[in-house]
Amino acid sequence: PMAQPVSSPPPPLPTMEARPFGAAPMGMAYPAYPANAQPVSSATAVAPGGPDPMAPVGQLAATSPTSPTSPPTAPTAAAPAVKAPKRKRTRSNNNLSMVLAMAAVGMLLVAVVVMINRGQGRNSQNAVAKQGQPPAGSPKQATPNTPTQPATSAEVAIASNDNRTESTRPGPEGISPDAPEPKSPDMEMTPDPATAGGEPTTTPPAPASTPETPDPAPTPTTPDPTPPTPPTPEPPAPAPPATDDHATPQQVAALAGKLKSLRGQLSRLDFVAAERSLTDANAMPASANQVGQLNRLRTAFELLQQFQEGVDRSLAELKSLDELSYGGATISIVEIRPDELVIHSAGRNRTYSRRELPAFVGLVLADRVMPNEPQNQVIKGAYLALHPAQTPSVEAKARELLSAGIAGGVDAKDLLLLFDDKYEGASSPTAPAPESSPSPTVPAKAPTADEMKATQETLVKVREDLGKGNTAAASKRLDTIAIGTPRQLHTRDLLKTAVARLGELHSSIQGAIDELKPDDELNIPPDVTVKVVQVTQDKLRVELAGEPGTLDRTALPAALAVELAKRKLGDDGKSKVLTALYVNFHVRASATYRKQARQWLEEAGQDAELLDLFEEQE
Repeated sequence: PMAQPVSSPPPPLPTMEARPFGAAPMGMAYPAYPANAQPVSSATAVAPGGPDPMAPVGQLAATSPTSPTSPPTAPTAAAPAVKAPKRKRTRSNNNLSMVLAMAAVGMLLVAVVVMINRGQGRNSQNAVAKQGQPPAGSPKQATPNTPTQPATSAEVAIASNDNRTESTRPGPEGISPDAPEPKSPDMEMTPDPATAGGEPTTTPPAPASTPETPDPAPTPTTPDPTPPTPPTPEPPAPAPPATDDHATPQQVAALAGKLKSLRGQLSRLDFVAAERSLTDANAMPASANQVGQLNRLRTAFELLQQFQEGVDRSLAELKSLDELSYGGATISIVEIRPDELVIHSAGRNRTYSRRELPAFVGLVLADRVMPNEPQNQVIKGAYLALHPAQTPSVEAKARELLSAGIAGGVDAKDLLLLFDDKYEGASSPTAPAPESSPSPTVPAKAPTADEMKATQETLVKVREDLGKGNTAAASKRLDTIAIGTPRQLHTRDLLKTAVARLGELHSSIQGAIDELKPDDELNIPPDVTVKVVQVTQDKLRVELAGEPGTLDRTALPAALAVELAKRKLGDDGKSKVLTALYVNFHVRASATYRKQARQWLEEAGQDAELLDLFEEQE
C-alpha cells in the first residue's frame, strides 16, 4: 500500500508568535506541509523536502491528501484540476499573511516607541536617532525663542546634553539629570515614574553626522543666580575713617589751612583775596566744627566790608592838620593819600596803609561816621576781633562792642567764638575747647587782668628779640608763658615755630657772608648794587653808591639779608617762608616791604598759619 503523508500542526512563523489571524482567508483550508514529512510511493521515495512543487499536476494529485472540503466518499476525476488552483491560491494567502504579520509587528513597534517617547523625552529622541528618522507623531521639544538663547533643534539639544558631563548646576527637582533644562513653567517636563530612572549612561551617543554645538546651558535666559553686586546709591565708607560724616582727616587738615589764610586776609582787609578763599573753602569738605568756623568768617567778611566803607567815608571828610582823639591820646592828620594815611603820633610821623591801620586809629575813624547803634557796634567789634594786633585791651574792647550789639537785638552771638577759634587739622566737632563752653564770653579758666598784661608784655619782648636776630633769648621768654587768653597762647605757639624757622635763616645768612670775597657785588631789587669791601668775623664792610659803610653781621638791612639768604637757600617755597618771617620781625622794615613779605608767604603754599604773626609793627 502507498504510504500516507504524516499530518502535523502548521509550524509558527519564524519571527512572530502564532496569532488568530493565521487561519486561511475566505474559509478555505490548505494542506499542511510538515518540515519532516516525506510522502513515499510504492516504487520511488519522495525527496526529503516534500513533493516537488514543479511536478505535474497529476503527480501532485496522486500524492496530496484528501481535502477536508471534498466529499469524503468519492473524489471526482476533476480533483487534480481543482487542487492545482487551490495550491496557487494557498501560496498567495501565505504571502498575504506574512505581510499582515509584519505590518502588525511594525505597528506594535510604533506603539511601543510612542509610549516610551511620552514617558521619557530623551529615550524617545535616542530611539529616533537609532531608527534614522523621527517616529510619526512624536512630540518635538521646543525651546523658548528669547534674545539670549535661540531655539535649537532636537538633534542639537541631544548632542549638547550628552556633552554636559561636568556640569555642577543643580537641575529642577523631579527632572532627570539628562533631560533638557526647562526654560519656562510651560516647558517643564515630569518624567514617567517607570522611566525616570532610565539608563542614560547606556544610551548610544548622537550620530556622527550631527554637528556638536556649545552647551546652551552656559547661556541662560535669566541673569546668573549670583551676579556681582552692582554699586548701590549709598556712598561707600571712606578710608581712612572720616572725622565726621562730611570730611576725612586729610580734608579737614586742608580746610584748616584755607581757614587760617582766610582769617589772615580778613585781618588785613584784603577782600579780593578773602573772597577767593571763601569760594574755595565753600567747595571743600568740612567737619562740623569747621562749618561753624567758616560761617563766622563769612559773616565777618560782610561786616568788615561795611567797616572799611565807613573808614573811607571818614577819611574823605578829613584834611591835613585835623586831629582825632581817643582815650586821652591825640592823633594829628599829616597827609591823606589814595592808599595811605600819614599821621603824627608820639612825636613822630607814621605812614600806614588804609587797610593796615592801628586798631584804635581805625576805630576812631569809624566812630566819626558810624554812631554807636547795635548793628554798628557789632561791625566795630568784628573789626577789633580780627585785627592783627590782639592785645588784651583790643580783645576786651572787641568783646564789649559785640556784647553791646547782641544786647541791642543783633543776632551775633556766634561771633564771640572768633576769639577761641583754632584752625587745626585734627579738630573734633564732638570735643569743643573748654573756653567755648558754656559761655564763650568767659573762658572756663580765664586769666586775670594782670596775667593777661604780663603775657602780652612777654610776647612784645619776644618780637623785639626776633627783630634783633636773638632767637635764643626769644625762645627762653616763650618758655615762661603758661597762662593767657586763647589768642595769646595761640600767638605763643606760632612764635615758637617762627623761632625755629628764623634760626635756620640766620645760619644761612652767616654762611653766605663767609663765602663773600672783596669786590663781589650784591644786586638788591629794584636797582641797588652793594659792593663787598671786606668780611671780618663780626663785620661786613661794603660800598654803596660810592660811599663806604660798615655793617654788623647780625643786624643787616632787611633787603641785604634777604639777598644773602637767597644765595644759600634759593627762591623756593621754604625760602619764601623764612625770608617773609625775617622781614616781618625786622625792626627797620617798612610797611611796604612787610606787605611784600606777606605775599611771599602766601605764594609759598606752606605754613599758612604763620600769617597770623604779620602784625603791624609800631
